[in-house]
Amino acid sequence: MESGLLSGTVGRVGQVVVYRRLGRWCVRQHVEHIRDARSEAQLRQRGLFKAMMATASRMGDALSVGLRAEARALGLVDSNLFLRLNKDCFRAAADGVSVDWQGVQVSAGPVAPVALTSLRVEGGRLEARFEARGGEGRSNTADRVQLYVYCPEAGAGELTLPTYRRDRKLRHRLPSWMEGKRLAVYAFCTDMGDATAASPSDCLLWEGAEAGDEEEGMEITTVADMATMADGAEHEEEVEVERVEDVEHWRPRRQQSEHQQGDSVP
Repeated sequence: MESGLLSGTVGRVGQVVVYRRLGRWCVRQHVEHIRDARSEAQLRQRGLFKAMMATASRMGDALSVGLRAEARALGLVDSNLFLRLNKDCFRAAADGVSVDWQGVQVSAGPVAPVALTSLRVEGGRLEARFEARGGEGRSNTADRVQLYVYCPEAGAGELTLPTYRRDRKLRHRLPSWMEGKRLAVYAFCTDMGDATAASPSDCLLWEGAEAGDEEEGMEITTVADMATMADGAEHEEEVEVERVEDVEHWRPRRQQSEHQQGDSVP
């Protein structure tokens, strides 16, 4: 190369590329690269990524509570951890992207999750019942439980105010734009001592008033809830939580018993 035909040449010459590396002249075959072939596989992957990022953005309120601590521990941001956890829940379909909303995780961490057992919608209010412990991890009866109610049709959701793990029930007033629509209801816990530590989420779907035989006031109940209600019906508390904008300071409204007087979330 030092004295050859291509001596002193740098760059592409016909079907070869001439370059200098570590003081030596080198030649390699030129390979045609197409940066954007817009193949079916490329377009499908871009559609999936766009849908996942849009969903993460719309669920930002929940992810900032449920995923932030775990994401920071891994050196990620909320949306990146959301993508990692939920990549199998998004699938390319003939009409766009299909989403397994019940499989989506909006939180993660070392705290023991709760298990949703039933949903009921009546008079614009959602009532969710849950088992106090639904899996492995650290737990305390004073851990905080929150719901994230997401409406896929509207592409928006609401994060409820918290109740205690021991309460096993949470009520939330739905905004008018959610009424009658299909909802994905996610429940997760944050640690009573470390509010940044969260649990994996659990989800039940509410199909809405227009889904055939689904009517306002109908209750979705799992088999596990039947045993829960039978065992705890005598000492369940009534807990009602309004939306954030409805109250200035949250106070759980419950039927007080002598040993529960003064309970409140710090």
